[in-house]
Amino acid sequence: MQTIEEYRAYTKQLEDEVGKWHHAYDALMVERNQLVNRIRELETENKQLKGE
Repeated sequence: MQTIEEYRAYTKQLEDEVGKWHHAYDALMVERNQLVNRIRELETENKQLKGE
C-alpha cells in the first residue's frame, strides 16, 4: 500500500510526464501548421507561374 507522500510523488511525476507530452505535441502542431502554410504558398506560386 502506498503512503500519501508516495502517491503525491507519483502523481507529480505523471503530471510532469503529461506536461512534456503536451509540450511536444504543441511543438509538432506548430511545425505542422508552418509546413501546411508553406505548401499553400508554393501551390499559389505554382498556379501563378502556370498562368503566366
